Amino acid sequence: MRSLRIGKLSVYDCAQLAFCTLFVYCFTHIGISALQTFKDIYFYGACCALMLMTLAIKKARLITWPKIVFTVVCVAGILLYQYIRRNDWGPNYRDMLIARHLMYVVFALVIWDMIENRRIVGLSARNRVFVTVFLAAFIVGLILGKTYIAVILIPMFSWYQTPMDRKEWKKFIDYLSYSIYLVYVFYMTKSFIVMPDGFQSGRYVGIFVFPAIGGVISSLALIAGYHIWTIVKDRVLNKSCRILVLILLLAYPLVGFFMIFNRASALSLAFALLFMFIVSAKDERKKKAAKRGIIVVGIILLLFVGYVVTVKVLQNTDLTAVSEYLEKNSEKPGMYILNRFILTVTIDESRTGIFKAGTLLNAFDTMSSTRLSIYYLGIRNIKLLGGSDLGVVLPNGEEVWHTHNTYLDWLLRLGYVGGTLMIVWFFAQIVLATRRHLEYDKDVTYTVLWSAFCIPFCFIERELFTNLPTFLILMLQYPLLIDFKDRKEKEEKETCNSET
Repeated sequence: MRSLRIGKLSVYDCAQLAFCTLFVYCFTHIGISALQTFKDIYFYGACCALMLMTLAIKKARLITWPKIVFTVVCVAGILLYQYIRRNDWGPNYRDMLIARHLMYVVFALVIWDMIENRRIVGLSARNRVFVTVFLAAFIVGLILGKTYIAVILIPMFSWYQTPMDRKEWKKFIDYLSYSIYLVYVFYMTKSFIVMPDGFQSGRYVGIFVFPAIGGVISSLALIAGYHIWTIVKDRVLNKSCRILVLILLLAYPLVGFFMIFNRASALSLAFALLFMFIVSAKDERKKKAAKRGIIVVGIILLLFVGYVVTVKVLQNTDLTAVSEYLEKNSEKPGMYILNRFILTVTIDESRTGIFKAGTLLNAFDTMSSTRLSIYYLGIRNIKLLGGSDLGVVLPNGEEVWHTHNTYLDWLLRLGYVGGTLMIVWFFAQIVLATRRHLEYDKDVTYTVLWSAFCIPFCFIERELFTNLPTFLILMLQYPLLIDFKDRKEKEEKETCNSET
């Protein structure tokens, strides 16, 4: 089986790409699904795809009689039990149970392969502080959050127990980019076909249900499209053709990105690009990063001051005619941002009852869909050891089911103790990855870019570990937690030579 090839790709390469695409597809569908049962079905499907991908990376020998018999017996037993057994939970819940139990079967094959080949991967020896922070955060999170953390243990254990060298890690990043781009093209095209008129308040939502989901997959497609271009550009000799290829790869994701225009994704992508500009100079990265950082921060502060001044001027200007025009044309494409900016600063009442009408805070609160009010009330609900209500009730009587903030969600679920540890882990992996990127370590480039995207995104949106952005962070921090095989082999060789 190891000799089977399709062109330049082995069967294992094709399987890895196929399962990676299925993994991204399922995770995207988690966000699109409105009901929790369907979210769970696709999550377990994504876990199965991820673990099968790890088996393909390890070139595991699955076509053996013992494993075939084991798999057939387990799958047949699960299907017979679920379809014959009578219950009142309905077919959707039954499908969710089937998906969960199939995940256990695939996990058993992963453990079987580990025992059979003695493939036990150790945590990084050179990043002890970060490893300690990671373990402390997730152990405390497991104790305090229980099922909130427990659901990711099986897929993450399987992922971190996959030994890879640098070449295999680069191949995974390439395949992940191909998968993201393919899934985006599929979903966006399907959305245009099924719901061509799926606009809400002047922006396109389509089949994505939540604008944030469309914004995330569009942003990921832009990042993936650029990465694909870096792979193929060296094969194109003509400089003009290289630029044309880049434009073609980015055109379709840009269409979706601007049509959907999710504010969280737009802000996060802008932040990620600025962050990469600061830390990615071709030479003298550390020195230039400090200079670029000062310049960028200075420009941002000037823009913020200009923004505040503009808001104050608008608050003292009669914009009645403009507001009436925007209200009449609110459903037209491209009007979303103008509506958000003009109508919110001219509102003459406190939308939630927390901030006074006519103040800057009230304008910012209204412009951010009352997120400031939600954060204010959410912070007051935090307990020492967690277990707080995840939602809040605004003074105007409006019930908000969650706080639209990942960091605040961690604090509410896990308390000051567990939530703080989780936040420390989140930024520790960003600091470590950025430090290695400044040292020209190409293994962490994708990690730095996506982590930078998630810094503001997680501040604006609530991201569970069963959603694509935060789950990708767990996957992409692999080079920070696990030593690559070639590094271990080199160190062992140097040790043997020194002893000799």
